[in-house]
Amino acid sequence: MQIHRTGNNTTELYVNDTIVFYSYDTPVAYSNSKGFYIVGKKYSRTTSKHVSQWLNGHSATCLELEEFEANVKKLFKKEIPVY
Repeated sequence: MQIHRTGNNTTELYVNDTIVFYSYDTPVAYSNSKGFYIVGKKYSRTTSKHVSQWLNGHSATCLELEEFEANVKKLFKKEIPVY
């Protein structure tokens, strides 16, 4: 797992083959070999701008908040070993 600060209040978290994009402390998008995914929730103007900049013209699949959160949580279950 790697963390990359991409700008003021934006961060990318690399987990396996997935990049999770954070605006402030909230995961709002991710990408993997299958494409780009965003949350279908309205965010502030600034967070919406962060997401648009991160997508950089790529189209993204819009997910319901619950599905998005479940997908992100699965990433961490794969990364963190259970003893």
